[in-house]
Amino acid sequence: MSYSRSSHSQKVNAQNQIEIDIAAISTTAELPVNLDEVGGVAVTLGAKAGSASVPVVLANDTDVACDLAKVGGATFDLGQEAMTGSVPVVLASNQSAINVNATSTVAAVSGLENNMENNQSVAAGDTSTEIDIGQMTMVTIFGTGTGLASTTITVEISAAATNWYPMDRQIMADGDGNFFLQIENIAVKRIRLKWTATATAVYATCQSR
Repeated sequence: MSYSRSSHSQKVNAQNQIEIDIAAISTTAELPVNLDEVGGVAVTLGAKAGSASVPVVLANDTDVACDLAKVGGATFDLGQEAMTGSVPVVLASNQSAINVNATSTVAAVSGLENNMENNQSVAAGDTSTEIDIGQMTMVTIFGTGTGLASTTITVEISAAATNWYPMDRQIMADGDGNFFLQIENIAVKRIRLKWTATATAVYATCQSR
């Protein structure tokens, strides 16, 4: 059967569907198609939300050129940037081991050997040379002396080398007169030793970092 309207006619099959002769359509000319709906939903030009957009599938054997100019609406350039100008990256939870070359900078140790006492004779109440340990947080004091065996040595600290105060810890020399003390997390400007016994050939060093 055929369906007629005005001077135009279309061939209709038994299911009342219009039949089109594809072979008669030119393969070189553009078809005048106006896409108004997809899946029964009207579509218009312009950026839309995902729910109002037409799904597109890219061929899996074709490279697509893409120039990434913005992330989150912010432009960025190549090269190292501050955190606020960088793209966040998350490593996969099953990421294999990554080789890391870490460079550590350790503060140099300050303090010459025998800078507190250098082969000196001392008496009870004498004090050593004071050492400026400002901006240092770890201090090591060590030395030896004849006559210091099993005696205590007082550690004194000062802010400006005017008033001196004993620390709450002392150094106990061993049976041979050798002594050692390490102080961590210290915040003080100057430090010295105060001897509590008479001794000779005393050597004492203070180093810090």
